[in-house]
Amino acid sequence: MRLELLAPGPARHALLPILRLADDLADGYVDDGDLWVYGDDTADGVVLTVPYGADGRWPDDLFPARSVELRNVAVRDDRQGHGVGRTMVDAVVGALVEQGRWDRAVVGTGTADPTTYVFYQRCGFRPHHVLRDVFTREHGYDPERLREDNGLVHLDMLWFDRPL
Repeated sequence: MRLELLAPGPARHALLPILRLADDLADGYVDDGDLWVYGDDTADGVVLTVPYGADGRWPDDLFPARSVELRNVAVRDDRQGHGVGRTMVDAVVGALVEQGRWDRAVVGTGTADPTTYVFYQRCGFRPHHVLRDVFTREHGYDPERLREDNGLVHLDMLWFDRPL
């Protein structure tokens, strides 16, 4: 498996079905930041990273300067449960360390699916804080699309971080 950066443009847009697995609103930021593609002949997964706070989407005082957000972490449905996600996040974190631009990696996820936040802890991230009422109609989300199999609906975002 290899990790490569994909420049903004049509090739990124072709990966929107994967990005949408993690966030229905991925169309709005697909060309932002760095898109890391993980796989061999096809994209098994993607991680989109952006400087934390650069776009004003989140409060800029929650994390120190030189923090990078893993804005979107997604693995193709047919590759989930095979270790691809963790290997991919480890590879991206390693690449971020090599860049030398960042001191901290951060990632936010909804609070209704414990599997996701267990995943990030297994990747070395630790819980940092909760932002309430992120996944609302006012922010462009459809609550019914955010209902998990356990019956819970994502409303709040749980943030994790790890030093680089």
